[in-house]
Amino acid sequence: MKRIAIGLLLLCALLAAGYVFAGYWIGTQAQKQYDTLIAQATQPNVEVTGTSYERGLFNSTAVTRVVVKVPGEKQEEVFRITLVNSILHGPLASVKTPHVDRSFEPVLAVITTRLAPGREQAEIVAKLLEKVPELGSSEMVTFLKFNGTGESFLNIPSFQKKVPIDGNEELSVAWDGFRVESRFDVANTTGSGSFTAPRLEMGNTAARISSANVKGDFNTHPGLKGVTVGTLNLSCNHVEFRSNDDNSLGRIESAAIQAESGVSGDTLNGSMLSRFEKLSIDGDTYGPFAFEVEFRKLEPTAIARFQQDMKEVQNRITGKSGEEIQGIMEECYKRLVRGLLTKSPELEIKQLKMSTPKGDLGAKLKLTIADTEGAILENPMLFLNSVGINLDAEIAEPLLLYWMESVFKGDFEGQAEAENREGPEDQEGEEDGQSQESATPKDPELARKLAAEKASGIIAGLIEQKMVIRENGAIKASASYDKSNLVINGKKINLTDLLGKE
Repeated sequence: MKRIAIGLLLLCALLAAGYVFAGYWIGTQAQKQYDTLIAQATQPNVEVTGTSYERGLFNSTAVTRVVVKVPGEKQEEVFRITLVNSILHGPLASVKTPHVDRSFEPVLAVITTRLAPGREQAEIVAKLLEKVPELGSSEMVTFLKFNGTGESFLNIPSFQKKVPIDGNEELSVAWDGFRVESRFDVANTTGSGSFTAPRLEMGNTAARISSANVKGDFNTHPGLKGVTVGTLNLSCNHVEFRSNDDNSLGRIESAAIQAESGVSGDTLNGSMLSRFEKLSIDGDTYGPFAFEVEFRKLEPTAIARFQQDMKEVQNRITGKSGEEIQGIMEECYKRLVRGLLTKSPELEIKQLKMSTPKGDLGAKLKLTIADTEGAILENPMLFLNSVGINLDAEIAEPLLLYWMESVFKGDFEGQAEAENREGPEDQEGEEDGQSQESATPKDPELARKLAAEKASGIIAGLIEQKMVIRENGAIKASASYDKSNLVINGKKINLTDLLGKE
């Protein structure tokens, strides 16, 4: 029995020693992974630094500082937060927080990140925490796995408060919290996740704003040449703004954005669909609305180079004037465009639809560019020979007239205001013998009438020239352009005549 007992004790001692050694080794690996995450988080105009790291056998504490600066000559700091990271080493870890509860998880490390208390924060953050102390319990729990992957859970707690603002005014806030769940690999090139914000309502005596059921999900993975591709979906039940001063109301319902990018052969493509079911503005209702666009044959090397340029631009613009910074940015964008043109990119607006109280509008457009060197940026004639366009559009005539009247009415009213500033003495000597005062309307109704006449005249002229057609209460146009050949509504147009040349 003694031998068995001694053997069990030795086994327990070996297991304990092994666990201690494993904890020490894993702590070393956890610190390396922490340093990697810090390096990946640093971006142009955003400095992320680890200010301290207190290493323990089974847990460690690290302090991280995030500083946001304004790009430019002075590189002024505009925002700063300090984070405290409690790092629990593996190989087994149990985590229990108000938002995450896991027992004996096999992990390299678990990092729980919270805002540092007190004067470590920027003044604006310190004041916010003073007024809304609940935000101090915000936390992010990150699980680092042995296989190089990880999971993160970010939680901002819910609260309902009346926050003092200027003077005796109070801001009433009802917030149901915010949660993000994400999964990622060690290189941070592959990831997925989701986020939710169930409700936000805030307002004072002047105005109120609210949102409900904001949620989304995302997925990223490597594309080509180091360019990351993936999907993003964002939706919202409603966003509403109400002014108590004039009782005006703006509300958008069932809004959503869907974006996707991927690989096609040796190029990249992307698409975006934006839509909403209804938009209400002071009693007028618009919608449903949909806008869908696709980009095809994008050169990945050009995009990768542009991403690298944006990372390096921080160092290039330090100490430069505003004009010099603008020149550097233009250089980056020109290089991007030249690179994209080498694969003959395509842009297609697959749908643009909108319903309004005065009728509907719709359009489709496809644009192709055939070029191998990007030379069309400097050669307009080469541009005309390289571009292909197909367009189909229609708009309800009452809606078109309304928009045109709004534009022209402003022109007429502007003329009247200019005349009033000039005075009667500036109206003498007109060649046609008619004073500007009699030719320019002095009241809004007359301006609206003249604007309507001008709009109707322009539409009639376009119909007579067959540039547009009237059909079933709508104004329609179909056009195509290819290698200087322009066809509008089936009629070939001399481009030289259209441009007003001999």
